[in-house]
Amino acid sequence: MTKRITALLLSVLLCLSLAGTAFAAGEESTIRGTAGTKEISVDLKNLIENAPYYLCSLLVKESEEAAETDFKIVESFNFRAKAGGTFTHTFQGGLIPTLQPGNVLRLRVPGVDFGGEDYIEYTVPESAGAYEITFDLNYEGASAPTKAETSGDGTVAEWPAGPVREGYTFLGWFDAAEGGEEVDSGHVFTADTTLYAHWQAGPVTAVSLPKTLKVTVKGTKTLTAALTPAGGEYASMEWASSDESIAAVTAHEDGASKAAVKGVKIGKANITVTVTSANGETYTASCEVTVSRQSSGGGGGGGGSSSSGYRVSVNSMSHGSVSTSPSRPSEGQTVTITVRPDKGYELDKLTVKGEDGKTIRTTKEGENEYTFTMPDGDVEISATFKAVEEVKEPAKPANVSFSDVPAGFWAYDQITWAANKGIMGGYGSGIFAPNRNVTRQQLWMVLGRLNGSHPADMAAARSWAISNGVSDGSNPSATMSRQQMVTMLYRYAQQKGYAVSGSVDLGRYPDSASVAGYAKEAVSWAVANGIMGGTSAGLLNPTGTASRAHFAVFMYRFCMFYEIA
Repeated sequence: MTKRITALLLSVLLCLSLAGTAFAAGEESTIRGTAGTKEISVDLKNLIENAPYYLCSLLVKESEEAAETDFKIVESFNFRAKAGGTFTHTFQGGLIPTLQPGNVLRLRVPGVDFGGEDYIEYTVPESAGAYEITFDLNYEGASAPTKAETSGDGTVAEWPAGPVREGYTFLGWFDAAEGGEEVDSGHVFTADTTLYAHWQAGPVTAVSLPKTLKVTVKGTKTLTAALTPAGGEYASMEWASSDESIAAVTAHEDGASKAAVKGVKIGKANITVTVTSANGETYTASCEVTVSRQSSGGGGGGGGSSSSGYRVSVNSMSHGSVSTSPSRPSEGQTVTITVRPDKGYELDKLTVKGEDGKTIRTTKEGENEYTFTMPDGDVEISATFKAVEEVKEPAKPANVSFSDVPAGFWAYDQITWAANKGIMGGYGSGIFAPNRNVTRQQLWMVLGRLNGSHPADMAAARSWAISNGVSDGSNPSATMSRQQMVTMLYRYAQQKGYAVSGSVDLGRYPDSASVAGYAKEAVSWAVANGIMGGTSAGLLNPTGTASRAHFAVFMYRFCMFYEIA
C-alpha cells in the first residue's frame, strides 16, 4: 500500500514538473469535432514523446458570439505523448450531451504554448455532410476545373498541388475570380464552394501588333500591343512611326500598351512598338498603316466635327426620347446618351449596336445618362420604355425595441432606425443579436429591400445582387468583413447612379496595407464620406468581421449620406 501511494505521488510530481515547463506545441496543433457526436480529434505537435501524462481540459461555449465567460469545462482527461500527438477522445456528455453546429471547442494543456496562446480552438461546422469544392484555374483556355469533397470536419483531405501556367506565378486559391480572400488547405467549408486560382504575370516574353491598319487623313485609330503573357511585367514601352508626316503615333491615355495613330497625309508608314521586359530583354513588333482620303460621309475618324465623324442614329420610340452628344463622334470618343422618359414611364431597355450588329457596352453615369466608346463605324441606338408600376411598401413596424439593445448601447439609435424602417429585423422574443455576424446573403437581402425589389427569399436576393453588379453571388453563407461590406455598398451606390466621389489617403492608418486591392477604392470612398470610420485604436480593421450592429451603423450612415430611406 505504501509503495502504491509513493508511486502515485511521484507520478503527480512528474506531471506538476512537466506542467511548469512551457513546451512549444506549435501553430500546427489542431482540435476538431463533428456536430451530433461526442468525439473530438486532437493533433498536438512538437510534444516530448513518452513524456509523463499531459493534463488536457476540454471547454465548450455555445457560439462564437457568446461571451468569453460562457466557456464551460466539459471534462479533463490525461494524454501521454507517444503517438505523434494525434488521438481521438470521446467525452462523457453531461453539460453538453453532443456537439452542435456553431459550438466553439477549446483545449487547454497546462505548460504547453500553442503559438503564443495557452489553448487551441475550433468552431463546429454547420454540417458534417460532404461538400463539393471546385478548383477553377481562372484563365481563358485553362483545363476543366477539378473537384474535391470535404471530409467529416469540413476540410479537404487532398488539397490540389499548386497549378502551373506558363509565364505566370501561382498566388493561391481565392474565394472570388478577382479580389476576394485567400483560402488555404485548413479552411473549414460549410457549403459547396468554387475556389479560383490567382496569377501574377511574369516578365514579357513577346509582343505583337496587327499586320495592317487603315486610317483616314485627320482621323485617329487605336493600336493595341498584345503582350505575352497578358499583363506581363516590362520596364518600358516605346512607340515610333517610320514617317511622322504620314502617320503620327502617341501613347494612349488608357495605358502604355495602347497608342493613338493619327493620319496626317495620304501614304503608308510603319508603326513600331519596342518593349523592354522586366528581365532586360527587348522585343519589337510592327504594323503597316495606310492613310487614305477622308470620306465625305464619315468613314474615318476625325476631330469630332459634324461632317467628319461617324453617324449615330436613334430609332423611333414611344413614351420617351433619346438624344446623343456629340452627333458625329470619331472612333474612340466618348458618346453621352440622355434618356427622357415621358411622365409615368421609365426606361426598360437601352441597346447600342455597331455596323457589325454586335452590342456595344454602355455605362450608366447618372439617373438618365449613359456613355459608350465610339467604334470604327456607324452606331444605332434603340430604347423601350415601360409604365412605372406602383410599388406597395410592406408594413413597417413602429417603435421597435429589443431587450438586448438597451438605450445606452453604442449602436442603439442606428439599430432602432433600421428596425423601424423595416431594413433589419430581430430573431423573435424581442432579440436583435447585435454581436452576431452578418452573412453575404443577408446583406444582399437588405440591399434588395432598400432598392424596393423585396426579394422573396435568399435565392432571389442572390439573383438580384448578381444581376445588379453588387456581388458575384459566391459564398452566400460566408460571414462579411468590414471591407467586403463597404465594397458592396459602393457597388450598390454605383448601380443606383449615386455620386461616388470623395477619397482619402488610407496610408494614415497603420493597417492600411491589409486593405485588399479590390476594396481600396470603396474603403477610401466610405472613410471620406463618413460611412466607415476607424476603430478606437485608430485602425481601419478592414478584415475584421462585421456584426449586425456594425451593419446597422453602416446602413444608417449610407442612407443619411444619400438622403434615402
